[in-house]
Amino acid sequence: MTVWRVWDEAVAWFALRSGRFEPLPLAEGVYRSEVFPGLWLEPAAVVRGDVAEVVRVLQQGLASPAHAAFVARCQNV
Repeated sequence: MTVWRVWDEAVAWFALRSGRFEPLPLAEGVYRSEVFPGLWLEPAAVVRGDVAEVVRVLQQGLASPAHAAFVARCQNV
């Protein structure tokens, strides 16, 4: 779950673990989905409305080896 906290201009991403939502850590300023490999989000770019940077980071994630492996697993299902 992703939460955009408008009041304090922040974005937080949570993972459901053992019935509790726990915040995901930032890796070099980027959230990386644990469920959908390659789904990356730079919260600072979201907050400042920098769509080009949001897309650039997402494209990096989609070009990652983890995403390629995920796609291959999905095609074999």
